Amino acid sequence: LNMSRRLTRPLADALMTKTSGNPMFVRQLMASLNADGLIFYSATFRRWCWDIKAIREKDVADEVVDLLVGRMKGYGPEVELLLQVAACFGTSFDPKALCLCFTDDGNVDSI
Repeated sequence: LNMSRRLTRPLADALMTKTSGNPMFVRQLMASLNADGLIFYSATFRRWCWDIKAIREKDVADEVVDLLVGRMKGYGPEVELLLQVAACFGTSFDPKALCLCFTDDGNVDSI
């Protein structure tokens, strides 16, 4: 947003609360809020503006999940299977371990 921390702190706090700081969720939420007109660029003020009250009141849990599921379905069946297996590992894992589920040698390039 290219603005001071003092000005963006309320927005950052609201985004953190709604997304638990997950960067992918933050990005999706910001795009959604912009599409809904809750975050917009003001030519008058020559900066980004937002309706913090509406953002705090907005129920976004289902919306963010729907956005991500829709995006993942567009990747195709191979990537969908890869994501399903990756989800079984939890929130973090060694990519080589995931590769071993699909290859004999754990080589990422052979997927």
